[in-house]
Amino acid sequence: MSVRGGGQPVKTEAVETSPRPPYLRLIATAALLAGLTLAAHQSGLLDDLSARQLQELFQGAGPLGAGLFILAFAVGNLLSIPGVLFVITGLLAYGQIAGAPIVLLGGLVAVSVSFCAVRLVGGQPAALIRNDVARRLLSNLTQRPVITVVVLRLMMSFSPPLNYALALAPIKYRDYLLGSLIGLLFPVAFYAVLLDQLLARGWLDAVL
Repeated sequence: MSVRGGGQPVKTEAVETSPRPPYLRLIATAALLAGLTLAAHQSGLLDDLSARQLQELFQGAGPLGAGLFILAFAVGNLLSIPGVLFVITGLLAYGQIAGAPIVLLGGLVAVSVSFCAVRLVGGQPAALIRNDVARRLLSNLTQRPVITVVVLRLMMSFSPPLNYALALAPIKYRDYLLGSLIGLLFPVAFYAVLLDQLLARGWLDAVL
């Protein structure tokens, strides 16, 4: 509002600035992730990567091995390396009892790094969706975020695409972390309890 020379106020319309187009941030996010994965493949870091090799690496690092494992888990998740590889590696390196909490911590750090990296670049374009159908599809996540994340984790575990999708959705990090903690307890416990049987039957040969 401004004032004329005669003292009478004059209404002025506020200029609205449109939000930055969400597709630009999605493109930036996709470019970042694709660039990281391509660089890793070109460097040869992912060639013939196996749980046995990683086990020797982390055990050879001594007291720093657990920290190195958690760091590798986080980087590997960003590069779309299957989470089961790190789960088996951690259990082989540190045992089924002591290794389970290390694996769970590493998994939580990994999915958190993916979430924060994608949200930092991509923002929350899902929150800008105007389509009613799309909003209904996101309603469970908005109204029951923790339970929804738990169910998704039970279905997709450490899946990087799941981390990216949730990072771009309207969910608070604390709900994401709590849901991930509860949901990831089950796959980690499954492999920890049945590791010997799975190894004996050869069902983990693909990652060894």
